[in-house]
Amino acid sequence: MKSTLETYQFMCDTFSNFSAMCEQIPTYRRMLTLSVILTEFIACTELNRFESMNRESDMIKAGQNASLTNNFLAAITFMDDISNNASLPKHVR
Repeated sequence: MKSTLETYQFMCDTFSNFSAMCEQIPTYRRMLTLSVILTEFIACTELNRFESMNRESDMIKAGQNASLTNNFLAAITFMDDISNNASLPKHVR
């Protein structure tokens, strides 16, 4: 967070056309800090959590690689092949 505010200060010191924005930074410091925190939090989230794999061995390798960076949540193997069935099993809603 501090580095972002330092970046704004650097821009103010370097570029003269940012003077109007630079004058308003102290007024909006709390809002600016909140937006920086929110932006950094959102950057930590990943929306594409589901990945299909053709083989269980591929899923295991991908899970091992993802666990090295703490991006692994779970792996699910579906045992029954439902591609030839006209409907899902009764216990699946």
